[in-house]
Order: sequence, then C-alpha cells, then structure tokens
Amino acid sequence: MKVEAWMILFFLPLNFLFGQTKDREKMEEWMIKSGIELNNPKVPEGFKSQLDCKNRPMYRKDNGDTIILYTWGGSIAEDLKTFKKSTNQVGFNIYRYPVKVQNNGTVVVNRMAKQTYVWRSDTLYLLDEYNKSAADAHSKLTNAHWAKEISTEEYKKKLKEFDESKFPYEPQFKIIYFKGIFEKGKSYQFVETENFRSETVELVNKWKNDGDVFYEINLNTHTSGRYRFNSNLEWLERNNCR
Repeated sequence: MKVEAWMILFFLPLNFLFGQTKDREKMEEWMIKSGIELNNPKVPEGFKSQLDCKNRPMYRKDNGDTIILYTWGGSIAEDLKTFKKSTNQVGFNIYRYPVKVQNNGTVVVNRMAKQTYVWRSDTLYLLDEYNKSAADAHSKLTNAHWAKEISTEEYKKKLKEFDESKFPYEPQFKIIYFKGIFEKGKSYQFVETENFRSETVELVNKWKNDGDVFYEINLNTHTSGRYRFNSNLEWLERNNCR
C-alpha cells in the first residue's frame, strides 16, 4: 500500500502538468490558426507608437498643445473561451492585446488606458475624469453589502441597476506640474483655488539625459500614479517604472 500511495503522489503532478501543457497547446494552436500574435498591437490611426520604461507599447497623439496618451492600464488572464469572445470586441489588438500564453492555458491580456493632457506656458494639465459622486455611491453600496445591511442577491441586483449617468459630472483639466513647482521642496499641495480639486504632487526623481532634464512625479489623490516627462514634454508617460 505504501508503494501504491507513493506512485499516486508521483503521478498526480505529472498528470497536472500534462493537462496544463495540453491547455497551453490548445491556446497557442488557436491563436496561430486565427492569425493572432503576441505583443504586436496595431497602432490606432493618427497616433505614434512608443515604448514605456518597461518596454510596453504606448500610443501618443499631439494636436496643438493637447497630448493624448494610451498607456498600460492593467492586465488580466483569460481562458480560451473568454479570449475568443475578447477577440471579437471593438478595439481588440489595439487597446487590448495578448502578451503571454501561460502554462495553465490562459493568455495574459494587457489593457490600454487613455489620458488627455495640455502642455501650455510651461504648465502641464491633466483631464480629471474621476466621478467622485458616482464612486462614493458605489462604495456606499459595497459597504452596505459587507456590513450585511443588504443581501448578496440584492447587492448584485443593485450593481446591475447602477447608473452612473444619475451622477452627472463634467471632466475638468487640472494642473499637475508647472515650471518651478519644486523649488521650495519635493512636495506641492494644490488647493481648490488653484485647481478645482485639492491635489498633492511629489517629486520622485529628477535626472539629466543628453543635456535634457527629466522628472518623475507622483499624484496622491483621484488620479494617483506616477508620471514621467522631460522638460519640453517630448517624452511623457504614466507608469510606475520601479
């Protein structure tokens, strides 16, 4: 019996690995048959392609003093059934593209997120699309579920019925950088008289490359994240490169 038990423990991992290999082969065969390549998204019309600090593609379009960027916005693993549906969605292999087939047969899909900036008079503005009223209402609903004030069935029902249009909001531009912002320190607090929302921006890093000055800043509120750019905004990206 000891020998049989040892043999079972020995073969279980092999069977598991064989199943994973088989699922991976299915995904790879379907992608080849469908002409889908990894890490080769199509650049949208009117945009230029660049690589971010982690060698991921990003798109940029300049229109006067307005800059539109699409940068990495997250990743998700999809099985073959889900991935087949994804390939039929608008924007596939442009704003959502496959990057890696994993041993378990799933494919990692990267999502691109859009940001709109204005660079004017040595000042960088960012379009803030965060709808705080809708987010607060959504959080209140989630908290009620966690506190068992409403049942799971009622929570799911209310989520499906949640309508963000009931919380009207008009995105607005706000300042996230201006020349000389860090002359008195590595942190600057925007008050609502300067921006329509208070905002804290921190200088993470500053360096020179080929005679040009580069900055990495961090926003701590509604549009939190790392932003990297050079002195004339010929280079701009939103990513945490650490």
